Amino acid sequence: GINRMTIKQQGGIFGRNPSFNNLEAEQVTVNGQVSITGNLVIGTSGQGIDFSATSGTGTSELFSDYEEGSWSPTLTVIGTDFDSVTYDTLTGGYYTKVGNLVVATGRLRTDAVTVGSASGTVAIGGLPFTVGGGANGRSALLIGEADDFSTNNPSGGRVNDDSTTARLFYRSSANGAATNLPVSSIDTGSNKNQVSFTAIYRV
Repeated sequence: GINRMTIKQQGGIFGRNPSFNNLEAEQVTVNGQVSITGNLVIGTSGQGIDFSATSGTGTSELFSDYEEGSWSPTLTVIGTDFDSVTYDTLTGGYYTKVGNLVVATGRLRTDAVTVGSASGTVAIGGLPFTVGGGANGRSALLIGEADDFSTNNPSGGRVNDDSTTARLFYRSSANGAATNLPVSSIDTGSNKNQVSFTAIYRV
């Protein structure tokens, strides 16, 4: 059977605040409040905090992951890529991953683009985690600012399922259809192709 230990609160936190050395119980039950002065470390990947006591209709109630950090967005093409891209120092981004949800913000600006034989849809690459599969994995890329393209500044985008890229769209008019941003919209000069954006997606 499971080696269990039960700790009961009897005034204060754990009564007289005893210390437990070499605790090897497979299951510890605490009747009362737990106070931790350090970090709670999850020792096994895929394990976490189980909220199943608050039953709902979801497929999982296990909080098993949290991460935050920086990432480097890239200018790429879904198709035949550019020969080379030189990025301005303003290019960069941050992300937060909570469970299977990723929020990635970024800014991208180029100082030189060698187009070469590039063709296809212009996209932002290098997302910090691979997007979840299936059509339901396609999430919106929200653009707060886009300027200094040769033509057709992008107005939005879509994160692609099973990838680390987000394709860019433009609208030829206020009510026009969202159209894939072509390679011809790229400006090859310095301080060009600037996009500030947020991607929210599931892994």
